[in-house]
Amino acid sequence: VFMFALFSLLALFTVLLSSFRIEPTAHVDSSNLLTNLRIAALNFLAASAGFFKHNKRSVAQLMLLNVLSSAATLFENFVILLFLGKAFGLLQLAMVEAGYAFAFTAPISQALGTAELSGAYVFQLLGQSPELGVSLTLLLRLRHVIIGFIGIAVLMMYGLPKIRILLHNKQ
Repeated sequence: VFMFALFSLLALFTVLLSSFRIEPTAHVDSSNLLTNLRIAALNFLAASAGFFKHNKRSVAQLMLLNVLSSAATLFENFVILLFLGKAFGLLQLAMVEAGYAFAFTAPISQALGTAELSGAYVFQLLGQSPELGVSLTLLLRLRHVIIGFIGIAVLMMYGLPKIRILLHNKQ
């Protein structure tokens, strides 16, 4: 839900800015940091506006994929919490997901510690035990580890050259 809202705001913002005819520039002034940041932001907005203006079908597909991904994540959290003995409503699940999304924006690799803290805090705000939030976080991390091991096993079984052939084969 959080990611969908963020992506939708970015799309709306860049479509609105595309009407201002922002032109990318290659001029960089090494003496002024603010000028460089402004130029980089304008270049990013110009590229984004061009993408959203000319690839409307791709944008619609990305938004649909984002909605489906958010729904799958909410369902995953619902099932895990159900197995842990708690049934949450849609609003509570959205709050939990927003807390985890915020934790993963921290500049810490894989949000080590911040995701657990965020889970404990959000669950405490919801009137649940903080241990439930930490448990959910650890189960989600376990899922990531299992998926990683499956990926490593596939890589070891087929080898990188065969996987490259499979990925680039257009048959």
